[in-house]
Amino acid sequence: MKKNNKVVGTKAEVTKVPEPVTKNPILLGLKSLNEVELNLAREILGIRTKMTGGSRITGKVQSTGKKIEIKVCKQMEVLIQSLPKDKPVDIAEWAKLAVANGLQTQQPPERIVAYYKRNIVDLGFAKVIA
Repeated sequence: MKKNNKVVGTKAEVTKVPEPVTKNPILLGLKSLNEVELNLAREILGIRTKMTGGSRITGKVQSTGKKIEIKVCKQMEVLIQSLPKDKPVDIAEWAKLAVANGLQTQQPPERIVAYYKRNIVDLGFAKVIA
């Protein structure tokens, strides 16, 4: 018995994703911007495209009372909700409040608070009190 070892479709086919059709002149104008100009426009408009990370904020923080209107992960949501509005707290106090408010993690809660602290402040849910 002879096997058929014919190879089919060896060339990679490239499919183009169709761009959304719009007649909005503002959106059409944004297409002509380079990356630097686009980032500047995002900064002016207050549009964040990704979460920051790697740097820590020292000091106590206090809630600004801003409502959560964007999609955030469950741990971050619990941290925002457990942050008091009346007094500033440090990482250890905030971690205790978050655990009492339902934060579930296998890591130390202080580590979770330290990880999300910069993003919570950058998004305007908290302010740093020196």
